[in-house]
Amino acid sequence: MKKIVKILCLTSGAVLIALAFLLVRARFFLPQVDVPILLYDHVTDSADGKYGVLVENFNSQMKALAADGYKTVTPSRLRAYAVWGVPLPELPFMITFDNAYRNLLSSVKPILQENGFSAVVNLATTYIAPYPAGRRMLNGEPMLTWEEIKNEEDGEVFIFGGHTRNYVDLTHHKDPFNEIRASRSDLRKRTGKKSGVFSYPFGRYTPKIGEDAARAKIKFAMVYGDEVAKIGANTDFMALPRLRVVGGRHVFGVEAVEELSPGVSGKIHITHPAGPVFPMSVLVYDSNTESEAQSPVARGVVADLGPDGVYELDLPADAEFPISVSIFDKANVVLYFRTDIPYSALQRGTGIGQPTVKLNYEVDIIPLIPPPPVEDEGGDAQGQ
Repeated sequence: MKKIVKILCLTSGAVLIALAFLLVRARFFLPQVDVPILLYDHVTDSADGKYGVLVENFNSQMKALAADGYKTVTPSRLRAYAVWGVPLPELPFMITFDNAYRNLLSSVKPILQENGFSAVVNLATTYIAPYPAGRRMLNGEPMLTWEEIKNEEDGEVFIFGGHTRNYVDLTHHKDPFNEIRASRSDLRKRTGKKSGVFSYPFGRYTPKIGEDAARAKIKFAMVYGDEVAKIGANTDFMALPRLRVVGGRHVFGVEAVEELSPGVSGKIHITHPAGPVFPMSVLVYDSNTESEAQSPVARGVVADLGPDGVYELDLPADAEFPISVSIFDKANVVLYFRTDIPYSALQRGTGIGQPTVKLNYEVDIIPLIPPPPVEDEGGDAQGQ
C-alpha cells in the first residue's frame, strides 16, 4: 500500500512539474494581442462638451463594433490570457466608463444588452449614496446609488471598479495609497464583492502611484494613453492605456472630385466643419472590397482636421464604384462617420484637361439613426 501511495505521489509530482513546464513554455511563446479599451466619459442626450457622447452616436458605434465582429472581454479574462494563456476572442475589446452616472441604466444598458456587450464602470465612492432618496450629483448629473449598483452585480452587463474615494488627482494627493484602498474597501463593504479594477482620475499616473495601486491589491488599473493596449506575458496591468471616445455633434463633408492622372482617377476631399477636433483615420473601400476584413483601396490619417481644413486622399484608377468612405478614430476602432458614393452619381469627364465633376456630401453623423418626425405648429408631421 505504501508503495502504491509513493507511486501516486511521484506521478502527481511529475504531472505538476509537466504542467508548470507547459505554463512557462506557453507564456514564453504567448503572442501579444491588441485589445482596444474604450473610455466613455458620459453618454448623454445633449451635445455639450468634447467627451459627452450622444446616445444615438453611442448606439451607432456599438452596432458597428458588433457588425465588425468585436467581442467584449472582462479584466479577469485579459489577465487569464496573460498569465495562463486562456484564449481570447478573435477581436477582443473593452468598454469602460469613468463615473457611475444614473443614465447608465436607462440609456447605456439596453444598447449594451442588444449587442451582447459588457462594460466596466469605475466609480468615486463618495458620490454614491445608499438609496435614491439621497442621490448625489457629479458634474451636474445624478449618480447611481449603492442599491442600484448592487442590483447590477451579477456581472452580465456591468462590472464595477474604483476611481478613488473622493475623485481626486492622485499626482497631487498626499496619500494616493489610502485613496485607492478606500475606494476598494467601500466597494467590498457596499456590494459584498471584492474588486481589483481601478482607473486613475483624469488619467493622471506615475510609476509610484502604480506601486501604491498594486499595494492596495489592485490587479487591473487604467490610464488614458490614447492607444490600443497590448496584452501579453509582459503587460503592465497597473497602467493600461485606453482610447478616449470623442463626443459632441460632428458634421463631416465628403467630396469626390474627378481628377485624372497616372494611377489616380480622382480625389476624396474630407472636411469637418463642426465638432471637436480629434485624430482620425479615413478608410475608402470600393465594390471589390465588400468586407472590411479586406484592405481598403485608400487610407489616410488626419491629426487635427478643423472647420477650416480640407484633407485630400487619392482615389486609385482601378477603384470600382460604389465606394464607401469611413472615418474612425486613429486606431480604426470607433466609427464616427460612414457614407457611400454610388457610381450613378458620378459624371466622369472625357479626358485630361476636361472640367472636373464633383459630388458633394455633407452629412451630419446623427442621421446614421434617423431622428423621429416632428410636428410643425399646425400639427403636420415633417422630417428633420
